[in-house]
Amino acid sequence: MSRSLVLVLVAGLLGLLELVEGSGTPAWASRSCDQRSDLLELERECTYTTHQARERVNRNVATKKYRYRITCKYEGGDECRGASDCYWEGKSSYWMEEATVGQEDWTYVATLCLDDESEVTEGVTEVEVRRAFTELTWPEATLLIQPPDGETLVNLPTIFRTPDTAAQSRSVTLLGVRIQLEATPTSWTWHWAQPGDDATEEDVTTHTTTTPGAAHPNATITHAYRRASDAVRPSVDVTYTGRYRVGGGAWIDIDGTHVVAGTPQSLRVLEARPTRIR
Repeated sequence: MSRSLVLVLVAGLLGLLELVEGSGTPAWASRSCDQRSDLLELERECTYTTHQARERVNRNVATKKYRYRITCKYEGGDECRGASDCYWEGKSSYWMEEATVGQEDWTYVATLCLDDESEVTEGVTEVEVRRAFTELTWPEATLLIQPPDGETLVNLPTIFRTPDTAAQSRSVTLLGVRIQLEATPTSWTWHWAQPGDDATEEDVTTHTTTTPGAAHPNATITHAYRRASDAVRPSVDVTYTGRYRVGGGAWIDIDGTHVVAGTPQSLRVLEARPTRIR
C-alpha cells in the first residue's frame, strides 16, 4: 500500500476517533502514551503555529497555565520511545495542554511542531516586540500652516511645520513580561496635496525631511502653489524609530521604523488681484 493512501486512511480514521471522556484530549493523544498502534508511527501535522501558541499564552497569562508534552510513536514499558515527527517539517510533535491556574484540569489545546518547547516558553523575542511596536497606536503629527485659516496665495511660500517632536512611551505585557516601548519621531514626509486634488504634479510630489520645520520668520519648510485651487489637501506623515526595555534594564533598539500617516487638511489657494487705490 502506498504511503499517500496510508495517510488518507489514517486521516479518516483519526477524524472518527472520539475524545477521551471528560479530558478534552483526542484519543490518539492520551497522556499515558500507551497506544501500540502503528498509526502513531506516522508523521503529524501541527494545528497551531508557534506564534499562535505564544499569543494564546500571552492572552491568558493571568488565568491559565500550559504544558507541552512530546508525542510518542509507540510506548515501551513506562517510557515513550521515539517522538512523532511533524509532517514535512523535520521537527518533533508536541501536545499543548491548558489548565486553570491553581487547578489540574488539563485539556488538549493544539499540536505544535517544535525543535524544543523553549520555542514557546522562552522570553519575549525581538520579532514580538517589533510586532507590538507597529501594532500600537502612535500619534499623528499635527500639521500647522502659515498663513492660517485655510487659505494661501498663488506663488506665496506657504510655511509648513509640526510641533510634535517628543518621544512617546507605551507599556505592554508580552508573554507575562512587562515591556516599555518608546517611539521617537525622526523624519517627516510632507504632502503639499493629495493625488486627485486640483493640483499640479509638483504639488503631489512628496518631500521628506529630518527636521519638523519652524514658524515665520525662521521657516525652513515651504512650498509655493503655482495655480489657484479651491481644493488642495496638505498633510504630513511622521516616521518613528523605536526602542524597548524589560523592567528597568538597558534600552534596546528596534529594527526598522513605523510610519503614521497624517490627516489631510483643506487649503484654498487664492490668486491675488491688484486693487486700484483711488
